[in-house]
Amino acid sequence: MASFYALTPKTCRDPAVETLFIRDGFSWGAFLLPLPWMLYRRLWLITALSVVALFFASLAAEEFGLDGLSLAFGLILSLWTGFEGGHLRAMHLEKKGWRIEDVINAPDIDTAEALYFEALADTAPTQPTARPKLPEGRAGAPGPTVALGLIEPYGGR
Repeated sequence: MASFYALTPKTCRDPAVETLFIRDGFSWGAFLLPLPWMLYRRLWLITALSVVALFFASLAAEEFGLDGLSLAFGLILSLWTGFEGGHLRAMHLEKKGWRIEDVINAPDIDTAEALYFEALADTAPTQPTARPKLPEGRAGAPGPTVALGLIEPYGGR
């Protein structure tokens, strides 16, 4: 079962249209093509840092004769992006002002959407009901008090 982030923008007028669901699980696209995947998802800073790190890894491999360093670093980058790509995207959007409303465990995105909107409908505010009027107290009687625990405000148990 996968986890899905439910994100809404800063000023969300219609949650049914503007809610974005991001799968937090392994992504084959992010694993096979990490840099293009990050560029497509607009993760500019992480992409730039990855390119710089790959560049320095290839320089170090050339300088010190470590033939497999670039390949190993590329594999590590692919694994990291494959496993953490959804989380990176959600955190990037959160920094841009989006709110993570919920994290839903579901087998697929359709089920996650259904569970999220069902829970959203259940917690929708209802029309406030009129408060009942309290009976008027006798003249000289003490007013209502606040009591904690098993003692009721009127002194009983």
